[in-house]
Amino acid sequence: MALEGYLFPKCPTSSYCDAAVVRGYLKDYAHHFDLLFSIKFQHRVNSVSPILPASLAPGVGPQWHVTVENLLEQSSESMTFDAALVCSGKQHRPVCAGHTWLVHLQRKHYPQHAVPQSESLQEQAYRTCGSGLSSRDTSQNMAKEAQKVIISQRPDSPQKFTLSRQFHNILETGPVSYSPEGVVLEDETEEAVDVIILCTGFKFDFPF
Repeated sequence: MALEGYLFPKCPTSSYCDAAVVRGYLKDYAHHFDLLFSIKFQHRVNSVSPILPASLAPGVGPQWHVTVENLLEQSSESMTFDAALVCSGKQHRPVCAGHTWLVHLQRKHYPQHAVPQSESLQEQAYRTCGSGLSSRDTSQNMAKEAQKVIISQRPDSPQKFTLSRQFHNILETGPVSYSPEGVVLEDETEEAVDVIILCTGFKFDFPF
């Protein structure tokens, strides 16, 4: 994911680098290429819209019309760019957020990105829901301290992974149902869990 001409630091312990690593890389990149004078801080993007080809001069490629607000001066400005890169951060909604079973769940549950930093892993049992790299990284990190981690994945998932050979406290299963005390596995045995982590993807929204 490195930008051209500047290597990205390796993240050997996980599939995704966390926000602090990416932020540090972007700062280093800006300093290395002396780009800070071109970056507008304390601005908010209010709109981004494509300029239709019919309104462009001959030979000019696709462009974007961007309206921004200067938060310090409380003024607006319109600009034209050849490209627009949307880094929307947490402007997204977890896919499972609207599921009715969450309303009746008697256990703490969080989307993967919203797990409180103060959440203690020790002496707790966790269940991660979902396949893919974020679920694998989350399960792997929790298994280092948690009493037990249950990973629930669809058997037909193209991103299905296995961690039980690496960690003795990881239990892998297919889709599960829920009980007042935790989860009911495929073989109808019940496992108590304290926290459920939803690594089930997001629906993305743009803030403009």
